[in-house]
Amino acid sequence: MAAPRKTTTAKKEVTEQVEAQETVETPEVKQTVRKQKKKLNRDDLILIMNSTAGRLVHTSRKTGQEWLFTEYGQTDEMELGELVTLNNSSPAMLREPWLLILDEDAVEYLGLKKLYENILTEEEMEEFFNASVEQMEALLEKLPKGMKELVAGLAKKKVENGTLDSISKIKLIEEKLKVTLND
Repeated sequence: MAAPRKTTTAKKEVTEQVEAQETVETPEVKQTVRKQKKKLNRDDLILIMNSTAGRLVHTSRKTGQEWLFTEYGQTDEMELGELVTLNNSSPAMLREPWLLILDEDAVEYLGLKKLYENILTEEEMEEFFNASVEQMEALLEKLPKGMKELVAGLAKKKVENGTLDSISKIKLIEEKLKVTLND
């Protein structure tokens, strides 16, 4: 008859009878699932969005093609090669950003990933206006210049149409962004 043997496995003590055969335990292997990056080509079309509160125009230095945006959130497509040229010739356009790249792989390709961590999407912008004053203040500290300009422009429109009426939120935006929302 086999003698009882005490073994420890994964934070759990187990008493078992050891017969003629021994069981060998192998440690668990953790697997990390990574998102497969797509291979980008300079002629790939990348979705972009106007992230200003109004009109934005970009004319290609290479082709003369024009992109005209008339309001916040309007989207279009631009070749990756054009975005590379834009990033090199007018970096503020993508770094403030007045033109927002909506493709994560293209953002990484252009070296903008860290900057885009503090960019608000359309949905997040709405959440921003619904956040507490404390949360709004913390977010405003992190936003790049172009996003702050966007917040100011959207806040002004919201005050005008009555969808932003919190005195404390209006005061915060006016003080932090040095703008006047009530004319």
